[in-house]
Amino acid sequence: MVKNLKYKEEKSFVYIGNNRYTVINLTPIYTEEERKKVKEEIESRLFDVFKKYV
Repeated sequence: MVKNLKYKEEKSFVYIGNNRYTVINLTPIYTEEERKKVKEEIESRLFDVFKKYV
């Protein structure tokens, strides 16, 4: 995996009853090369998972 990764932070607020909750979504920021590498790694791991059930 990639080291020293930076994240884009998105905050939203949800009200349930009288309570306010903060929802924070962190999205990694990759270069094109890193994005391709991560995508390949995810695909290979998913393949390993799904081949167990075929």
